[in-house]
Amino acid sequence: MPSPLSRFATVSATGTSVPYNLDPSIGPFNVAIQVYVPNGVTATYSVEYTLDELNLQDNTANPNIRWMTDPQFPVGSTATITGNYLFPISAVRLNVATLTGGSLELKTRQSFSIN
Repeated sequence: MPSPLSRFATVSATGTSVPYNLDPSIGPFNVAIQVYVPNGVTATYSVEYTLDELNLQDNTANPNIRWMTDPQFPVGSTATITGNYLFPISAVRLNVATLTGGSLELKTRQSFSIN
């Protein structure tokens, strides 16, 4: 039986993280996402998502990606938050404005189709 698509990244600097590709063709579309802020870490962050593909058909980077701030993880978030996506999106990324005392963890888990 296939395993869910899980990703985990430690983010230790301000700025945007590498985006996580998701598979919007999986139905039903379900993705759990969490930003974990360990004890002793002070941070402000947001999570952004896009409906745009990260690469064009010729496999070059898409220069026209539109990133939207996820209201579950608004600009200025400071604590651990867990959310989900029930609509198909192409990718997510973490946008860290301030960070002291350690690293943040960005986790995603996407289920495979039951069909």
